[in-house]
Amino acid sequence: LTSFCRRSIAMASSHREAWDGFYTRFGVKFYKDRHWLRREVLEIMPDSVRASPRTWCPPLDAPEEGRRHVQAADVPPRAEELAGKMVGLEAGCGCGSAAFPLLRANENLFLLACDFSSEAISLLKSRDEYAAQLWSESRRLYAWVGDVAADSDEEWRWVQALARDVGGLDFVSVIYLLSAVDPTAMRRAVRRLASLLKVGGLLFFRDYAAGDMAQYRFDARGAKNRIDSETYARGEGTLAHYFTIDEVRSLFEDDGLLQHTQLAAVERDISNRKLDITMHRVWMQAKFVRSQPRSVAALPRSDGERSVRAHPRAEPLFSSLPRWLCSAFSSCCVAAA
Repeated sequence: LTSFCRRSIAMASSHREAWDGFYTRFGVKFYKDRHWLRREVLEIMPDSVRASPRTWCPPLDAPEEGRRHVQAADVPPRAEELAGKMVGLEAGCGCGSAAFPLLRANENLFLLACDFSSEAISLLKSRDEYAAQLWSESRRLYAWVGDVAADSDEEWRWVQALARDVGGLDFVSVIYLLSAVDPTAMRRAVRRLASLLKVGGLLFFRDYAAGDMAQYRFDARGAKNRIDSETYARGEGTLAHYFTIDEVRSLFEDDGLLQHTQLAAVERDISNRKLDITMHRVWMQAKFVRSQPRSVAALPRSDGERSVRAHPRAEPLFSSLPRWLCSAFSSCCVAAA
């Protein structure tokens, strides 16, 4: 192996171990279910949800009528099983905080879900809804341990073959995934995911943005946790990367496979009454459509696109906060995502 390959394998292994440790410590309830997806990704929602995206959707269940006599095998689906269904992939699924809300909202959806943390997949499969869909007449979800940024395509051969057999996936979600990936592997991950989409398929992206208050917290520590100008290592070893609009555009569109329909930095002031602080959160949100390969220069710019100014150095006031408050704030920032 070359020194680069050895470094890549070592880094991927350490990140995987860090996330395994994170999920072992915090379990399935740390990330709240992302019900906001019903209103943010209307393109993959049925008409009833589009008309009322805030309406509650019940958990997956296996009613007695139509219930299997034997639980379905938890194996990769075949193309015949997916006939007539919308097929999506959630990359970096964690414990299912996005997978289950999407499945509840769209009864015609079959979701592939992967995460490189075996502990996260184990927790996802322990949820009652995962077992329920295996007992139902038609299963809805298959989850497996997979690394979208892997050097080799070997573990993705079956996914690529399945995508080809069904004519391409209808959508891919990439939610707070790339910020946890080695920056040198981000482009490889995006290229792999984009290639699975059918022409016209949707890729939904949300992740941290430069200027987020959590980034100021990192900067207040100096170079201790900084890997590069926008990438940091948290205390438990997981990564956090803060994106700019230009970076996202380049990352997703330089290969000419994707064209954005939305690309913006979203800013919110979130109050924590218990700690009596207001957190200025900034995240990047984008939607890309798979197009036929063509010149990136020909792609139009979305009217809603705007930039975030380069963040200044951490403010002295913030850097002077007591250590216990910084620690509490860190947990709030992760949970709010």
